[in-house]
Amino acid sequence: MEQAKKVIIETFNTNNYLITKALEDVSDENFFKRPNETTNPIHFLLGHLTHYRYQIAKIFGHKEEFQHSKLYAMGEKIGKNSQYPSADELKAEWQKITDAMKTYLENADTEILSKETPKKHPIGEQNVIGTLQFLFFHEAYHLGQICIVRRFHGYEGIIG
Repeated sequence: MEQAKKVIIETFNTNNYLITKALEDVSDENFFKRPNETTNPIHFLLGHLTHYRYQIAKIFGHKEEFQHSKLYAMGEKIGKNSQYPSADELKAEWQKITDAMKTYLENADTEILSKETPKKHPIGEQNVIGTLQFLFFHEAYHLGQICIVRRFHGYEGIIG
């Protein structure tokens, strides 16, 4: 279990680094701008990831709620920009839950990591470590989308 925990923490740290890098220098206008009517803007993708980190943090006993969760839940339609938090507010929420998750992961023991989770996910073990593996795959998927939207807006790639 210690090796699995180490891999989970490294994946978490890699996702954090790359997502933070992908948000660098993106203007507020481009943060909210959709490439077309069928694609998500960067703010929605980050809000969606933030929403899921808050959901996963509950497994570790996190009590605080992301007040904008409903706007970013799976299947939500994109609304008017005015109904969403500002770019700075959303980035601050991302950082806040990231800091909390980092502490939870570092302090997680075998008992919590092997505990069965109430909500099922489509692949992997149905325990906390399996849920984390799926969550971090989910984050990498949406990181790729953020990077494509970045490129659409004329920004450089984040690697290389």
